[in-house]
Amino acid sequence: MPLSRYAVLVGAPGRYTAERHDTKSPHFIIDVEAPCMQGRPANWRASVNVKSRRWPSQVAMVRVESLQHDSKDMWLSLANGVHPIRYYPKTTRPRRNLALDYVRDDLFDYKDLTPVPAHRPGRSNDLMDAMSQDVIRTREAGGRVLVWGEPYNNHAKRGIHNVHQNQGNSRRYAKQNAVDQDGALMFQVGDKITAYFLVFQSQTYDTRNGSGISKNPEQTVYQLLCSLGRAPSLEEL
Repeated sequence: MPLSRYAVLVGAPGRYTAERHDTKSPHFIIDVEAPCMQGRPANWRASVNVKSRRWPSQVAMVRVESLQHDSKDMWLSLANGVHPIRYYPKTTRPRRNLALDYVRDDLFDYKDLTPVPAHRPGRSNDLMDAMSQDVIRTREAGGRVLVWGEPYNNHAKRGIHNVHQNQGNSRRYAKQNAVDQDGALMFQVGDKITAYFLVFQSQTYDTRNGSGISKNPEQTVYQLLCSLGRAPSLEEL
């Protein structure tokens, strides 16, 4: 079953909040200025998970400094605002639209994933530090942020969350599995895009077409990282 809604939010990055004191489920939050669907200016909250509630807790990440992809020109041409994306499995629609699929769209190589702590004392050594620096650089350059995920409107607070892989889930999150609905965070300055692709280590990276359900629930990202000698230490988990 797919997410209830799926969209890409495009706009100018404003203030950011790094929830460093939340030890259970911290987020990195970016205020995004973009029109709402009626065309009026609105402030949106892009809430990015930087730690998993499930073990292993560290998020696995690929940060692509200068992303090249078949869909890049389409992303660059998007107007500021929220662009709803209808759910179409790849078996019933043309390959290219705004939907993202980590498993099928050649966005990155899973072997490049690295576990990154949400927060660690010091500078430039955790996930929130990296995102903070990209927000500042993009804001100073007059650039934009593009956020794929699930939009919500809760008591007049507009936002977008689930900015991560949304397939290969198990247990309580298995009901959100589907293809063509993965989240991502991208920073655009001119024609350059810096992209974050985020995966929970408890998710799997080989899923069934159409459903996004794991082909092998034991084939998790954590097991892949272990095989590559890249899994975090027990103290970091």
